[in-house]
Amino acid sequence: MILKSKIVNRFKINFFVMLSMALGILLAVIAGLYFNLPGLAMLFGLSAFLAPFLIINKLKRRFIYNSEIEFNEDFFKIIVDDINKGENITVYWKDIKSYKPRLPNGLLTKGWLLINFKLRKKGSKRICLFDETLKESKTDNNIFDSSSFLVFQKYISSYNRSTADPDEQIILLPNFLASQIGYYSIIFLTALIGFDIIYRMTHPSNASNLGVIAVVIIMYINMLFQRKKDQKLYEELISKS
Repeated sequence: MILKSKIVNRFKINFFVMLSMALGILLAVIAGLYFNLPGLAMLFGLSAFLAPFLIINKLKRRFIYNSEIEFNEDFFKIIVDDINKGENITVYWKDIKSYKPRLPNGLLTKGWLLINFKLRKKGSKRICLFDETLKESKTDNNIFDSSSFLVFQKYISSYNRSTADPDEQIILLPNFLASQIGYYSIIFLTALIGFDIIYRMTHPSNASNLGVIAVVIIMYINMLFQRKKDQKLYEELISKS
């Protein structure tokens, strides 16, 4: 089976997004700590949050590539139309130990489908697809609206049914934020943010750098939404498996 698809160079897109945010945060730190201008620090902090929205369309045009995915009972193979834009990937089902599908939270990544395949030997294969059916979905990024994921799920289920030994089957695992370790990490981060806020309230001289704090809180809230989304996704996949 051949599936027309689009591959997202997630590393390069994230690099430029994070670079734009880091520049805004750096300017906020300089304005707040060195020039004691809290208003300007807040402005730069806000720019760090807004910058990705200003550049994301250009990044998508440059770093999302047309491709084909070939499926059969032994493996799947991703073939990029222009080899200069990315490498072809072949993964055999028997080499996969587990997989973690994920739908990133946020407007910038609507239509993205991430799947992390952990291999039985050391290492993993991570793919990021841009799925038009997922982007156009009326629901809240329901993974079962993704034609790409449904094909992956079909072949994974078929492989598991044909494999008698449970230890050789491909296991579905929760993403980091939906796991127990992710849960305790969020608790620890909550405590750190709470301590920092209390410290700044009781030490006004250290409360000037509000721009950085605003960015951290925004990222923290996004993490909470992503955890909720990852939990819901995992529960739905388990119930339908």
